Amino acid sequence: MPQAASASLSLCIFCDGDSRLSVSWEHIVPEALENDSLVLSPGAVCNACNNYLGRKVEAPVVSSAAMVALRHLQGVGNKRGRIPNMPVRLANGMEAEMILDRSSARRLLEVDAPEVVTKGAFTGASRPTVGYAAAPDSLRTSREVARFVAKSGYEYIALENLHHVGSLVNFDGAPELDPCRRFVRYGQGPDTWEVSVRRIYEADTQFADDEPGDQRVSELDFLVLGDQHIIFAMSIFGLEMYVCLTGPSLAPYRHWLKATGSETLLYPKAV
Repeated sequence: MPQAASASLSLCIFCDGDSRLSVSWEHIVPEALENDSLVLSPGAVCNACNNYLGRKVEAPVVSSAAMVALRHLQGVGNKRGRIPNMPVRLANGMEAEMILDRSSARRLLEVDAPEVVTKGAFTGASRPTVGYAAAPDSLRTSREVARFVAKSGYEYIALENLHHVGSLVNFDGAPELDPCRRFVRYGQGPDTWEVSVRRIYEADTQFADDEPGDQRVSELDFLVLGDQHIIFAMSIFGLEMYVCLTGPSLAPYRHWLKATGSETLLYPKAV
C-alpha cells in the first residue's frame, strides 16, 4: 500500500482523537471503486472513524442500485475482486440478476426462482432489452451522496496538505472546514447540503494521452474561490459529483462557471 506522506500523524482529522494506534489506511475514493493508491496513511483517521465512514458514509452510495450497475457494467470488483451482480426485473415482473462470467466476458441472466435458470447471454455493457435495470447515471442527489462526496473532498484536502506542507498544521482545526467535518462524520448540519451529479463523458471514452484500452476510473480536484469557498469535484467513470466543502450551497461554483465560461472544474473546456 503506498503511503501518502512520511509525516507522523497522531490526531484523527475527523474526531481529533488519539490515532497513534490506528492501523487503517483511509481510502479517499472507496476501494470498491478500484482505488488502491489514493490513500491517507495510518494515523490520519482513527480506527473508529475509519469503520464508521466505511459503513455509514461510503456503503450507502457504493451499494446503491445506480453504483452497483456502474461497477457491474465496468467490471469493477470489491477488495476481493468480486464484481457485483446487477439486479434486473423482467417484463413479466420476475426478479433476476445479471452475472458477469469472467472466463468468457459474457453476461448471464439468472432468474430468481426456486430452480436457478440461466436465460441468454449478453456481451459488452448491454442490458436486457425487456424489463428494468438501474441506469448507472441514475444516482440521485441526496444527503447521502453529499456526505459521500464531501468525505472524499475533506480527505483529499488533507492529502494535499501532507504532500505540499508535510504535515496537517494548516488543516487541523481549520474553521472553514469544520462544518464539512461535522457533516461527514456526525451527519450534523442543514437538512440539505447541495450536491450535483452529472455525466461529463462516457465511461469508455478514450483520451489522447491514455494508453489504448485504458479508462479513467476516478479523477479528483478542488477549486479555491477567494478566502471563503472550496469546491471539490470527483468523477467516477465520467460521472461527476461535486460539493462545496465550506458550506452547503453551490452558488459560488455556479457563479464561477458562468464568469469563466467553463463547463466543469475537472475539464474547464468541453471534453
